[in-house]
Amino acid sequence: MSTEVVVRESGEVMSREKIELIKQTVAKGATDLELDLFLHACKRTGLDPLMKQIYAIKRWNGQEKKETMAIQTGIDGYRLIADRTGRYAGSDEPVYEVGPEGYPSIASVTIYKMIEGQRCAFSSSARWTEYVQTTREGQPTAMWKKMPFLMLGKCAEALALRKAFPAELSGVYTHEEMMQADNEPRHAIADHKQTAQAKINELRSEGAASGSSRPDPATPVPATGTLTPLADAAWKRWLLYVEADDERGTVLADFKEREDITTLSVIKPVNRARFINEFCAYAAERGVTVDTNEATV
Repeated sequence: MSTEVVVRESGEVMSREKIELIKQTVAKGATDLELDLFLHACKRTGLDPLMKQIYAIKRWNGQEKKETMAIQTGIDGYRLIADRTGRYAGSDEPVYEVGPEGYPSIASVTIYKMIEGQRCAFSSSARWTEYVQTTREGQPTAMWKKMPFLMLGKCAEALALRKAFPAELSGVYTHEEMMQADNEPRHAIADHKQTAQAKINELRSEGAASGSSRPDPATPVPATGTLTPLADAAWKRWLLYVEADDERGTVLADFKEREDITTLSVIKPVNRARFINEFCAYAAERGVTVDTNEATV
């Protein structure tokens, strides 16, 4: 029996093994229909998913009450798509307005496209408040704090490129533009904390009334399933591996900020494997590969 599967939108015949490879790497959690759409975007843009030039990210959609897929690339992918049209005629350097805290408040970029022999300008602006990715405390994450002008400039350039090349770029967004989609409203964080504290107080009251010695619900729950406690030596080896690469180290700092972890030494052995797996998934969404085998998880 043939293992080939026809992906309808793109018309490409693919093996089930290749489909599963894409689903497990650059289109995690995608259904066959979502993969159909993703591969159609790959064909239309000419970007290679297995080279991580384009990938699909699933995020929780509060309005639809389910996870929805967004197709993303990097700013280099956008430039490549525009250049392949033969009509991309370069761009100006970003122009910034600086806010009171020293961060850019607005970035504006102009790109040029040849239309009937004329070099035409397409300009767009990106605002800091609309695109900055923040921690749970509302502060810029590591990448946005370290390179605020570069990050906002990329967002403005992506907007200008999409304005100039809508047929080629519609439906595909850059990673920098979509980082803000992971932000959680600060009022929602406060609500979560209040709910959690109320539940903890309730459980403590029940335990005191019954005289039971139930554990403090604030105590971390050991990892379950195939996850086992990770020894100090393996944990340190994995951390050294991650921090040895600047890109992995930056993503780790970003992840720590988002999870509100000040130091990794507070993570108990029973929770280390879970932390590694969640961090690897977070890094993969940003196009960074992290090997879990370095810690023999």
